[in-house]
Amino acid sequence: MATRNVRTIATRTRRLMGRPRLGWALIVVMLASVLSVPTGAQAPIPIAAPFDMTGFIQSATVDNPNDLFSGGTITINNIKMIVPRNTLLQFPATGMTWQEAFALAPAPYTKLQTGLAMNDVPRPATTYEAHVVGNRVGSQHIVGLLFLAQQSLHAGQGYITAIDYAAGEMRVGGSVGSPGLDTRVRINDPIGRFGRVSRSTKTTRPFIPATSIRCACRGPIPRWPTIRCARRRIVRGTRRANT
Repeated sequence: MATRNVRTIATRTRRLMGRPRLGWALIVVMLASVLSVPTGAQAPIPIAAPFDMTGFIQSATVDNPNDLFSGGTITINNIKMIVPRNTLLQFPATGMTWQEAFALAPAPYTKLQTGLAMNDVPRPATTYEAHVVGNRVGSQHIVGLLFLAQQSLHAGQGYITAIDYAAGEMRVGGSVGSPGLDTRVRINDPIGRFGRVSRSTKTTRPFIPATSIRCACRGPIPRWPTIRCARRRIVRGTRRANT
């Protein structure tokens, strides 16, 4: 019995000593198979950095004038940026696609130009600015958010000193009888919703369902002739106006 027990212990010992060797052999085979597989060079991940930029619109292009959701390019501060397809931009009182900024431009810019860029032909009467938020991927500036306006931070207030009914303009901030000292204010209204029809571009028209134009009267109302403003009656004369 003693001899049989000794043989059994010796056999078990050899088996246990052989298992680590078998494990190491499997590891060596697996490493050899992995190293033998050919590997190709992987493309580096492009580095992206956010940017926030404001400047005058120097030029603008659209990829496909007949595609409502077409993208294009915009250049401000001598930097050409890519406007991706399906981009929605924001004007002061309305939003639209990039293609609509070209399609709704007044003649002779319609479909080919926006009438907002300094390099448009004929050159616009004034400058327009763009506020762009996006990412710089490699050497390209990709637009994420786009805001267009003539003067986004322009604000003022004053008394209405005169109203030109023929031109559809108000005189604000001057003195009565001195039209050269006040500011001419005209509502951009291509459809005649709030006053006389203007010939300005439809891209900066007011948003009719939730308009940003309103009027109100303050103080005692004298017995003067009245005019209509946004379906409400206001008094013609010296009144406070916020523009």
